[in-house]
Order: sequence, then structure tokens, then C-alpha cells
Amino acid sequence: MIFVLGIAYMLVMGAVLVSMAVLLLKGKKARYNFMYLICQGMVALWCCSQILILLSQTDGELALSYLIGNFGICFVGSSWYYFALMYTGKQTSIVGMYFPFAVSLIQYLLVLTNKFHHLYYVCFSVERVEHGVFFFTNVGMTYLFVILGAVIIYRNLERENKRAKQLIVASVFVPVVLNLIYVTGFIKTSFDITPLGFGISGIFVLLATIKYRFMEVNITAFDVILSGLEDGVGIFNQYGKLTYSNQSFYALLPLQQSENEIEMIRAEDVLKCLDTLEKEDASVFRDAKGRYLQIQLYQSVQKTLAVRNGTHSDREKEKMSAWATFSEKMGFGIEVTSDAEQEEQMKVIDLSEFEQGQNVVFVVKDMSRYYALLHQTRELAITNERLALEKERNRIAQQVHDTAGHTLTMIQSYMKLAAVSVEKQEMDKVEEYLLQARSLTSDGIRELRESINQLRREASYELVTQGIMQLAAQVKEIPVEVTVQGEDSERYSHLSRVLYDSARESITNALKYSEASKIDMIVRFQQDSVELVICDDGKGCGNVEENNGIRGIRERVKEAEGTVRFITAIGEGFLTRIKVPV
Repeated sequence: MIFVLGIAYMLVMGAVLVSMAVLLLKGKKARYNFMYLICQGMVALWCCSQILILLSQTDGELALSYLIGNFGICFVGSSWYYFALMYTGKQTSIVGMYFPFAVSLIQYLLVLTNKFHHLYYVCFSVERVEHGVFFFTNVGMTYLFVILGAVIIYRNLERENKRAKQLIVASVFVPVVLNLIYVTGFIKTSFDITPLGFGISGIFVLLATIKYRFMEVNITAFDVILSGLEDGVGIFNQYGKLTYSNQSFYALLPLQQSENEIEMIRAEDVLKCLDTLEKEDASVFRDAKGRYLQIQLYQSVQKTLAVRNGTHSDREKEKMSAWATFSEKMGFGIEVTSDAEQEEQMKVIDLSEFEQGQNVVFVVKDMSRYYALLHQTRELAITNERLALEKERNRIAQQVHDTAGHTLTMIQSYMKLAAVSVEKQEMDKVEEYLLQARSLTSDGIRELRESINQLRREASYELVTQGIMQLAAQVKEIPVEVTVQGEDSERYSHLSRVLYDSARESITNALKYSEASKIDMIVRFQQDSVELVICDDGKGCGNVEENNGIRGIRERVKEAEGTVRFITAIGEGFLTRIKVPV
């Protein structure tokens, strides 16, 4: 019997030590984890003392065994209570914080001084051990601290997995019930069975930790894989609670790590943090330091696998079994049945699609270098565009110079010939020279007018608003109102031509077909684009016909890599919306 009992105590102590090793190696480096390790250490001392008691032959050996065991007995309740406070982040008064420790210390001092008062053990020898009044007060206080700790944890787990609750409650009441059986003598035993209960409770807590992520054990090597990444990674469970994050996650986002590990960052805190940043597009934000941060959101989705005739292929069964095992270890709570298989997949979603109640991963990337290169590329493109415009202007100016010079030179030549013919009284030649000069003048004026008009369009409208304002001023039949939003500058000047020509064609169509009484034009300057809206209050139309004018606008905007929309209805006027990237 003693041999069997010793084996049982050794198995319990082994289970406790294994659970301690798992938490120490894989658990989160938090104060509550270390406090739980202390609690488990008290149980290990208790089990060790029971083995020593079985082997004790003298009163001295027995006393030493009881001193070792009573250290664990006196402090196991208070250490569990402190663990519950740390795990839940509950704040308490100084008295409430130090009272359990003081009680445990006093109880152990009573054990050490028992031979002077015999109030803890009335009789103590190898043949007989009889408990005194302070032994029972220690049992009562231990029950109190253990039950209080369980209640605190249970209330904190209201949103967590119900099975984890059940395991934690069982881990508390199993040793309490066994201790009551031993102390009250309900079942006569010559040995203390309470450590066996604590060993079982340790297994329950370890199961709740591994399967239901009670104390956030890292089953996979997250630290090894993700800690060295430059990208920030934050993993949240279905309750929105942060279960893992690397240092980059806090370095990139303006989030504050609390000294109290329980006051963790939640998924909604990350979303609130993003609302304080300047939004560049759907997934890119700009922070106060000028960094461009891309936020990628991965959320788990449930997928039901179809079952044909209630059977699966071997490959499907193998895949589902593997997924079920993995999801069980990770605590996703996916149950696989024989009729409909549930599979959880991580899917990239937009921030606007985020929903509570699902596992979610935030990945934060610093895109500052990319955007810096992008801006440099854009500036280079704008510079190249300006150089091209300048080159074209120089070409046109040269053409004007050449045309005017050639025409005037030839006219001067004809005039001299005509004057000579007048002196010679050769009137027929005079008429011929004058006719040639007239024809040359007409051709030269036409060529010169074309060159000057082209140069004027290119050179006069250094700013987008200059051309738009001039177009509006040219219309005399109906009022044209121009609204400018944002600030025009030279960085938009290379878009003057396409916006000018598009606006001119839109005004022409309005004057021809709309029977409008007013035209409104809005020019909106944004960081990366220019938007032009032209609308009238005319009769509108049912269908937009792609005539030469509208087709020309669409092709012109498309060539500038922009977009254009035509919106109209009978009696609702006509609206043209153009957006061109810078």
C-alpha cells in the first residue's frame, strides 16, 4: 500500500512539474504566470513531503517532512488568491493585498513553534499525529482564499469559453472536497489525499490553458517566428483580447503597453487608434511622424464543407482531421462532425468589414520608403512633363519665328519686284507680284494664327484655374459660376490642357443642346488628383450618345490615366465628372 501511495504521489508531483515546465517555457512572460508557478510549487512541496512522511522512521524525520509540507500547505491558498488578483487585474486595498500573506506567514510560524504551545499539532510522533485548533483555522483560511480566487477568475471569464470556466471551478473544488474528506474523517485514511486533488487540479488548469487559452500559452513558436519581423503583428481572439504581439506592433502603432498585463490592448482599441491617424486610402494611414503605415486585417471565417451522401473521401477526412487537431490546439473551438464539416479560414478583409466574435490578426507594415520612392517618381514624371511642354513651346516658338520670317521676307521680295515693274511700266507683272504677295500673306497669316493659338493655349494657362476662368468669362449667353476647392499650384499645371479642352467641350455641348439657364463648374485640388465637375440645369436626356465631343473628352481623360462619368436624366440636367491623377 505504501509503495502504491508513493507511486501515486510521485505521479502527481510529476504532473505538477510538467505543467510548471510548460508554463515556464511556453507561457506568456507575465506576473500572473509566475505567481501560478509559485502556487504549483507549493503543491509540489506538499507532494514531496507526503513521500518523505511515508519514508520517515523517527520523530525528527517526520518533523522535517511536515515542515516541508506545511510550507506548501500554508502558502498554497494565498498564492492562488494572489494569482487570481494578478490574472484578472483586480485592484484591492493594502490590507486586502497583504492580509493573505500575513495569515499564511503566521500559520507557518505556528507550525515552527508548535513544540512550545502544541496548538497546531496536539500530539506529534511517528505513531500518532493529532491536529490542533490552529490546524483547522489554517484549513479554513486556505479554503477561503482558494474559493475567493476561483470566484474572481470565474467572474472574469464571463465572456470566455464556458469549458474553461468548468475546468477552473473543478480544479478548485476537487482538492477542497478531498481535503474535507481527509480532515473530517469521512473516509478513514492514514495518509493525506489532498495533494492528489491538487495534482488533478493542476492538470485541469493545464488543460484549460492549452485547449482554451486560459493563460495564453504560445503553442506555436510565435516568438521565434515573429519577434524579429519588422512588420507589427497583433493576434486577437474571438473576444477581442490580445493573445500575442511582437515589439514592432507597439513600435509602429501609437499604443501604450500597460504595466498590468491584464489591461491588454483590445481589437477595438486598435481601430480607435487608427481613427486618430491621417488616412491616405482604404488601408494606408499616415502618423504624426510622417510614416505611412499599411494595415492588413486577417479575420477567420467559418466554411461548411459539402458532404456527398454522408461520406468523405480519405483525402477529405485526412484534411479535416488535421485541421480539427490544429484548431483544437490553438483554441479556435472548431468542432468537426460526421454530417457537416466546419473549417476556419483566415481571410483578408477591409477595416470596415471587421466584426467582433472572430479571431483576427492585425499586420502593420511601414510603407514610408515605398511612398517616398513613389513621390520621387511622381515628381520626376512631373518634371519630365514640364520639360516636354517646354520643348514643345520652343518648337512652336521656332515655328512662329520661321513662318513669320519667311512670309515677311517673301512679301518684301515681291514688293521690291513690284516696285521695279512699276518703274518699268510693266503693269501686268506688278499685278502678278501683288497677287502672289497676297496669297503668300494669307497662307502666312493662317499658319501664324495656328501656331500662336497653340502656343497661347500651352503658355497662357500656367495654372489650371486660369484656363477654366477664361472659358467661363467667354460665355455671354448664360451665367457660368466657378468654384475652386483646394489650392492651385504649378504641380498641377501639366493637367491644364486636358482639363481646359474637356471643360470647353462640355460648355459647348451645354450651349448647343441643353437649353440650360446656368452652368456650374467645380475644380477640386487634392493631394494626388484634380477633379473637375461641370453641370447644367438643362433638359438632360435619357441616354448619353457618344458623339465626337463626348468621345473626345473620354479619350482625352483616358490618355491622362483619369476617369470620367456622365450623369443625366430627362429634366435633370447634365453632369460631367472628371478625375485625373497628378
